[in-house]
Amino acid sequence: MVIDHSDPSVVYTGGTNGLFKSIDSGNNWTNTGLNEVNAISIDPGNHDVVYAGTANGVYASTDGGTSWDVMNDGLEDLNINSLGIFPGTYLFCGADVGGMYRWDIYTGMEELAGYHTTNVLRATPNPMRNNTSIAYYLSEDNQVRLSIYDVQGRLIDELVNTQLAAGAYQQNWNCTDTYGLPVAAGVYFCRLTVGAATNFLKFVVTR
Repeated sequence: MVIDHSDPSVVYTGGTNGLFKSIDSGNNWTNTGLNEVNAISIDPGNHDVVYAGTANGVYASTDGGTSWDVMNDGLEDLNINSLGIFPGTYLFCGADVGGMYRWDIYTGMEELAGYHTTNVLRATPNPMRNNTSIAYYLSEDNQVRLSIYDVQGRLIDELVNTQLAAGAYQQNWNCTDTYGLPVAAGVYFCRLTVGAATNFLKFVVTR
């Protein structure tokens, strides 16, 4: 059983017959559709993101259990009996026979279409050598933070951190860190946080 720390009235519990969710402190329950659930974990940075370890692998939901995406790439043993989160960076899962696995949350979330909201996020060019133009659209006035991270989850640069009105925006990133030094070639992630919603976009920097 897992309780949502941001809203203690939201509770998840799982077992052979399914993964159940209550939004009224356990008075009523809804089956979210999974079976043979052994472990549940809620992302502490976004309570709508829920992971489930089952006898058939790991599943992720980005809408509080309304829908699920399978995420079994790289798993040799699908019988998952434990889950743990390193906030904002990794999901760890323990398998019955195959040992411990680590999943990059930034990379994985970029692949889950349901995680993206109407706050559209694009970059041109991508891949890039020296700079790229990041375009995003806000559906309403909100607090906005636009940041760049490396594949280890370390903050490379913060481009925007302010209140913005609804509309279309463009922000240039010249492939440098907070000290103005050029970043190495490789994969990076742009994180757009608008209010409580978060979008991710993968960058490839070439040199």
